[in-house]
Amino acid sequence: MSKFFPIPELKSFIRCPLCGQSYNSEKIKVVKKKDNAMIFYLVCPKCKSSVMAMVTASPLGITSVSALTDVTEEDMERFKNKDPISVDDILEMHTFLEDE
Repeated sequence: MSKFFPIPELKSFIRCPLCGQSYNSEKIKVVKKKDNAMIFYLVCPKCKSSVMAMVTASPLGITSVSALTDVTEEDMERFKNKDPISVDDILEMHTFLEDE
């Protein structure tokens, strides 16, 4: 992780996009780290909504993108080590659906 990635400070101001509740920093799961980016999984302690967030850092600042999700912690663990979906997978699914 870059020296520009202030994770303790970052965790202190993350709030639920639905109800505004602060997340418990001990409960924030780091899904993946790569270079100057991290993907987090968060569950609101108040409204129980789940959020996936990607945060990137550079000398110019921190950028984040987040999305509400129905992914559970169990789903996340089950899929995190799977291969990504390939173009061939998509074409195969398209052919399958077209034939139905």
